[in-house]
Amino acid sequence: MDEGYRKDGEWALNIKSVIIFGQMKKIETAQETVEIVRQIGLKYFPTAESVEEEIRKAGAYVQILELSIDHITGKLVNES
Repeated sequence: MDEGYRKDGEWALNIKSVIIFGQMKKIETAQETVEIVRQIGLKYFPTAESVEEEIRKAGAYVQILELSIDHITGKLVNES
């Protein structure tokens, strides 16, 4: 869901939303989990070293679920 918007002169909020249907799968191997965490970490952490430090400290506590999308729907809702 987005933050929504109001059309000029209207009080009602318009919100876009998406619903996803699919199957969830648990990532089973530690090697695959660490690689996924590393890819995500490199996007958000300032350095590769800081990513590796976080993986060293907390990597054993991470569980990742993979979503295989079967169907996506979207709509615009008028909250009036």
